[in-house]
Amino acid sequence: SVGFVLSSSHVKFKGSGGKEVWLSYGLSGIYYQWSRLKIEGVGGEGSIDSNASSSYFYFSDGSTIHRVDSTSANIFRLMYASELPEKYLPEDGWVWGAGLEWVTLALNTQHGSTRTIKMNHPGLDGGYQWNWPKAYLFLKYGWAFSKDSANFSYTDGISFGTGLVW
Repeated sequence: SVGFVLSSSHVKFKGSGGKEVWLSYGLSGIYYQWSRLKIEGVGGEGSIDSNASSSYFYFSDGSTIHRVDSTSANIFRLMYASELPEKYLPEDGWVWGAGLEWVTLALNTQHGSTRTIKMNHPGLDGGYQWNWPKAYLFLKYGWAFSKDSANFSYTDGISFGTGLVW
C-alpha cells in the first residue's frame, strides 16, 4: 500500500521568566506499508506563536543569542502497524501503529543561519479507518514519547491520510 498523509506536530519552548513559545507544524508526506511494516516521511513549514505581536523569538545555543524568524520540520517514522484492509471485502475499523520516529527541526535565524534540533523516540498512533475495495481514508492521533527537557517539549498531533491497496 502507498499513500499520502497530512499531519500536525507541536513544539513548546519555555524561556526565562516562564514565557512559552509554541511552534506548530502542518506536515505532508508519503508512506509505504507492506504487511505490518509502515515507513512514513513528512515535512513542512511551521508557524511561531509567542503570545506576542511578533512572529519571531530569541533562542540561545549556549554561546550566542539568535533571533528565529521561521521554522520547518522533517519526520521519518518506522512503524509496526495494523494490517491493511483486505482487497475485496474491506471492513471499516480501528487502526494503530507503534514504532520509532526521527525528528529534525530547523530554526532559521535572522542572519541566514539554521539551528538544527534532532531527536528520536518511540511513538504510538491510533484512530479509525474507512475502507473501500482499493482505497482507504484514516484519521489518527499520534503520541510521541519524547524526553522533555526543562525548556523544550515535542508532541505529535492529528493525522489524516489516504492510501491505495493492490
